[in-house]
Amino acid sequence: MATGKKPNLRETVSLVAAVTLFGLVASLVPAVRGGTTLHFTLFELFPPFPELSRSVPMLCR
Repeated sequence: MATGKKPNLRETVSLVAAVTLFGLVASLVPAVRGGTTLHFTLFELFPPFPELSRSVPMLCR
């Protein structure tokens, strides 16, 4: 582990990562509430059939 036996540094790194992740997720909220479907393609598992690798969101009512 990069922080070794420094618990304060380890906690700081964890806190910074958590705050960064929260900020990234919070920045997506307005777009999602506006009805935008966000997607990111890391790679295509079945290139001739892109619809097989797309997940369909469940409709919650």
